[in-house]
Amino acid sequence: MKRLLLLPILMLGFSLACNQPYEEIVGIKVGCPFKSAVNVKDYTKGDPLLGGDFFYKDTDRDQLFNFEGLIIVDGNIEGLALRETRKPVNFKDFTSHINEMEQSFGKAQISEDDDIYIAHFNNIVKGSLVSYVDAILDKNDGSMLTTYRTKAVKKHSAKRMRR
Repeated sequence: MKRLLLLPILMLGFSLACNQPYEEIVGIKVGCPFKSAVNVKDYTKGDPLLGGDFFYKDTDRDQLFNFEGLIIVDGNIEGLALRETRKPVNFKDFTSHINEMEQSFGKAQISEDDDIYIAHFNNIVKGSLVSYVDAILDKNDGSMLTTYRTKAVKKHSAKRMRR
């Protein structure tokens, strides 16, 4: 009888499992099916982004970011956009964030444009599912956007552009 009571709990654990390669970033399993990797009800569907469906939510975590967006391609989470808009991020905090990211994604190149700083990771560590990583700091309002994308996003985006 006790085993039957545990069955729903065990089934829930398996439904949130991901049986394919993924990379976990801030608790999001990039590469996993959207419907089993996150609580879909927490997200709002937005306009398509980079050739995939886009779902987003505001977060109240005690972390650097207060906005989370997911790019879905063929039912899988293939991109992640994180944005901080609550409080301005200064250049020192931006470079600290980049230094932490370099532990996972290799050396970043930081360049400066008129109103933004851009950090682009050109040499993603081999074996990483994530292939494209960028971070942007807006000099005017201090907002910061960090994006992570797999090759599936680029392929899917190219297919949609040819149509």
